[in-house]
Amino acid sequence: EGWYLGRQRWSPDGWEIIQPVAGPLAAPADGGLRLAAWDSLGTPMAPGPGARHLQITLRTPAEPIGARTPLPPLVLIGGVTLRGGHP
Repeated sequence: EGWYLGRQRWSPDGWEIIQPVAGPLAAPADGGLRLAAWDSLGTPMAPGPGARHLQITLRTPAEPIGARTPLPPLVLIGGVTLRGGHP
């Protein structure tokens, strides 16, 4: 269960099969994937053109309470600073 973050590459024969790179992740509504963005002055904004810094959060689902060894969700937070850009 859950969903995966994946990658897919184009070749002359067409698109490759999607390869999972992270997951299973919690549902997006439960914080499985979150993006936050800031402009060049550090003002929060919606992710999109003009963003100069992105924070990416990936979250796994928690193990069920009744599981043999219940685990809390795992969270990975990374940041990317973008330079340059188009008007």
